[in-house]
This record gives sequence, C-alpha cells and structure tokens, in this order.
Amino acid sequence: MLHCFDHGVGPGPGRPGDPEAQGRDEAAARRDRWLVCADCGYPITREEHRTERDGQHQHTQMNPHGVIHRVALYTQAPGCVPQSDPEAYWSWFTGYAWTIVGCGGCAQHLGWRFDAPSDQFYGLLPERLAERV
Repeated sequence: MLHCFDHGVGPGPGRPGDPEAQGRDEAAARRDRWLVCADCGYPITREEHRTERDGQHQHTQMNPHGVIHRVALYTQAPGCVPQSDPEAYWSWFTGYAWTIVGCGGCAQHLGWRFDAPSDQFYGLLPERLAERV
C-alpha cells in the first residue's frame, strides 16, 4: 500500500505554485511599477499612487476650448514639474485649482496638478505615460 504524505511541496497556501500567493505577488509588483514619460522614459509616478475621485480613477473632462481629455488620478507624481501658475477657472474638480504639469526630464505636457487647501492630486494623461519594463 502506497501512502502519500504532505512534505510541503506543491500547490498550497504559501507554497510555490499557490495561485493566491502568486496573485498577491503580481499585485504587489504592479503597485511598485513605475510609470514613465512615454517620450523620454523619465520616472513620473508609481501605480501605488493611484487614487479616485467620485469613485473613479479615470475621468473624461472637457476644457474651455472644447478639447476632451481623459485623465488618470494619482496622489503623487514626483517626476512632474509645474509649467503654469495655479488657476481656479474651469476646474474639473470643485474646490481645486489646477496647474499644468510636465515631465521633469523633457518638459512634455503630462497633465495637471489639482490643489485644494488640504489636498493635492494629479490628473495625468495616460497616453503620455508608459510602464517601465
């Protein structure tokens, strides 16, 4: 008669091949991943800085000139530099002033920083960002 004993090998919680552990590892790696400027590769923000407003990470907004922009929101974007003075006119987020921000490496326009008295976040143009591989 052959007996099988569990020697801690193979799939199971916390073991190699465990789908739950693999999913957690992939999620952690995704959060740690840098988003870089699509033009020059300069590091802009990380996935872990994703945030939401009104229950959404991405928003589609129109500026006063009728141009529609899709922005993804982040709490931090250390690779961005301001390219304008703050402006409250036509803010997409009530109570926030916006500032145009660009890449700290090549100055490409990447989106906007939104500032309120006790809060700040970035609305970045996803098509101007790439994942660092």
